[in-house]
Amino acid sequence: MTSVKRAIRRFTSLEKAALAPIHEFWRTHNYALLGESASFLRALDHRVDTHVASPIHDVIIAGWLSGHSGYKLSIRTLRRMNPGYHIVLKREDRKDVVTGDSAGGQPLGFRIEAHSEDALNPFVLGVVAPDARIFSLPASNVDVAERMSNGYPGLRVTVHNATETATPPFGYVDYLMKSPRGVTSERSTWLAAIVHHAPKEMLELVDSDYGQFLAADALKVLSIYPSDASWADRFNLVALGGQGEFVSDLVPVTVERPNRTAAPSAGTGTRVPEFVRRSKTLHSVPGARTMASPSEDWLHLKDALVQDGGTVTVGDSLINFETSADPSLDFVAGQWETVFGSRTHPDVALLRRRPLADEFVPEGILLSGRNDSNWYHWLIEYLPRVMQLEGTLGPDVPFIVSSRTPPSGLDALRSLTDRSIVVLDPSLAYPVELLHVVAPPVQILDTTRVPWSEGLCMNPAPLLAIRDKLGLNSGAALPSRHVFLRRQSSHRGLLNEAVLAKIAARHGLEVLDPGAMSWSEQVALFSSASLLVGASGAVMANYLLMSPGSRILALTSDGLGDFVLPAAIASIVGVDFTYLTGPGSTKLSKSDNRNNWLHSDFSISPGEFESTLRRTLRSLLEVPDHEVSASTPSSLTRRQAVR
Repeated sequence: MTSVKRAIRRFTSLEKAALAPIHEFWRTHNYALLGESASFLRALDHRVDTHVASPIHDVIIAGWLSGHSGYKLSIRTLRRMNPGYHIVLKREDRKDVVTGDSAGGQPLGFRIEAHSEDALNPFVLGVVAPDARIFSLPASNVDVAERMSNGYPGLRVTVHNATETATPPFGYVDYLMKSPRGVTSERSTWLAAIVHHAPKEMLELVDSDYGQFLAADALKVLSIYPSDASWADRFNLVALGGQGEFVSDLVPVTVERPNRTAAPSAGTGTRVPEFVRRSKTLHSVPGARTMASPSEDWLHLKDALVQDGGTVTVGDSLINFETSADPSLDFVAGQWETVFGSRTHPDVALLRRRPLADEFVPEGILLSGRNDSNWYHWLIEYLPRVMQLEGTLGPDVPFIVSSRTPPSGLDALRSLTDRSIVVLDPSLAYPVELLHVVAPPVQILDTTRVPWSEGLCMNPAPLLAIRDKLGLNSGAALPSRHVFLRRQSSHRGLLNEAVLAKIAARHGLEVLDPGAMSWSEQVALFSSASLLVGASGAVMANYLLMSPGSRILALTSDGLGDFVLPAAIASIVGVDFTYLTGPGSTKLSKSDNRNNWLHSDFSISPGEFESTLRRTLRSLLEVPDHEVSASTPSSLTRRQAVR
């Protein structure tokens, strides 16, 4: 065995040992694991000026392909299309992928590792159709799409394209990287190779207390050989705080954080729910701690730009008016492709600016947000701001919403106000001469690194004002409908929902799907239900419409049994809330990270479900409807009213 081959074998072992603790950290959030990773890398020779001399290059491509229509990945075809590359094709289950494709079965996960001594030779990826034609796979995210279309400085990476077909392959490329392998017998090449192979893992490390000693060296690696411009700029942010030269389409912006939360006064505020376990059920009760409330102070911003629904900039400043959207967090839903922050330098972020729109808005009130296509976010976070308007805002100032807003969401808006509405394209940046915005009244952190109960803040007043506006606080007798809700979603799917729906129907529950209902139909349904059963998800927003004293039996995975947000919404209305949990389809140890694990599909034991449903139905009979009157405090459940 040559010295280079021995070095490569030793390097491969060290790389695996250094990265494994980071992968485990993404699952467990044990920060000591980052220290373990840093200890492996601290002993390396950190000189980074020799790795470019290596002629060997690596290509790594990962993704998944549905079995629908017979498309497949062929190692023989890949080798024929890529002479000069040594190619290894690895297959794996992708239980984290929900295709919605009943004909395709479990999607095939793949990882292609290819090595070439020709730095200019493009690698071609294609999947084989039943008629032997070759077709491309699209990218699943912006970073991969950029690499596939633009390639890398000094390299060309292409993906095979062919004539479109009526039945294209169903799958995506999730990860793509081409870089100098950089491994020789000189250990000074090893750090550079790890940075190129695993930029996401290395950024996690250098942006922590354990790995900051590597930040400057990692940046130097990507400066000498910028295999990906966006990653180079993100390392720049961590190492230099945005002071260096940027090479991608990301631009540095200063993060401004107006007063975003307020501590509740003594004796006021909403208490964070806690759960009492009974077998597989978790019953919500008021906890001891009172949650903070988002600020109710309106911001009046001159010459603002609005993009992506809720990303607001003024000049070179990013206006972070929402605590849960702070760019220094490791994950923020709805902006993870356009806003990048750093824990090391929290006052600077990188922004991918959208193309400037041709039109401008003279003045407007921002209702849209980063997740306004989702029913929960629209109804609970964005719409209630209608009820918080300052008296100084004239009736001619329009509301600003995005074109992603669900049609029923616009109907809900029109049921609350006759103010005019301006609809913006979230993929463009719109100038607004005078923008009025206030923090969403309900916020919860998307990151799984903070306990849900600690990342939740809520101001119930505007939500209860919506109920008043809709006439839902009239104190009428408790309704009597019992409803099982079906849920259509690509995440957190209830695998045996059909079985549970049959059990629910056998016990007299109506089985309904609210997904296609109009706003008025949803109000009528949820306000008339005394018992609501179904998988938890965006439907939790409609708990706001239910009657005090009614009950919810929410179905979720064991991993989300501590997710307090649905229980918090139910509590402010006076609705009794219970989780019934079941195992997820994916083990945490088999998931890339904790977030993916929490969003995996799950199932509920039919026996547990039926026995819990029976107990719930029996308990509903304990209190006749006339005993829950308008004089009963809305914060009490029916069982509490009996006591």
